[in-house]
Amino acid sequence: MPILLDLFITFFLIGLFSFGGGYGMVSLLRSIVIDKGWLSAAEVSDMVAVSEATPGPLSVNMATYVGSVKGGFFGSLLATIAVVLPAFIIIVLVYKFLNKFRTNRYVSAFLTAAQPVIVALILSTGLIMIAECFYVNFKDFSAKPQIDFKALIFISALIVTEIIYKIIKKKNISPIILIVLSAIAGILVF
Repeated sequence: MPILLDLFITFFLIGLFSFGGGYGMVSLLRSIVIDKGWLSAAEVSDMVAVSEATPGPLSVNMATYVGSVKGGFFGSLLATIAVVLPAFIIIVLVYKFLNKFRTNRYVSAFLTAAQPVIVALILSTGLIMIAECFYVNFKDFSAKPQIDFKALIFISALIVTEIIYKIIKKKNISPIILIVLSAIAGILVF
């Protein structure tokens, strides 16, 4: 199958069967992209980090990146369109039948049941990324652990950031002080 068609179909299906936004999509996207040999596990982790750092929805950024790597400009364009097209179609249909869906107990039950599944998908993706800090080949636990220090520092920084955020949220600290402290931390780390 030509790569552009493969990109379109793959990202259309990812967009169609993913619930919970970008983070809910990461687990599915990760397994498909690695299975197809488009990116390695390390490249997927880097892709998630870059997608987080750039403006825009995570899923769109990831689709654009993979499309660009595998199919150039047109690959990125098709992958981006494909990943948002299912949501667009569903929104148009839901809008058309909004009153019928609003009171439907099956739709309400499905959305309620989907919430813990989405949390599990996000949690499993995070745990896999943490495990990859210690195992270069995550699926082969018989191999001797090799620590990826860059990934370990990144995960540690995320944990420290979360702790600091919770402390700041409880106390009323001036934004200027936070900027100065962040600058000092950046100088010390780098």
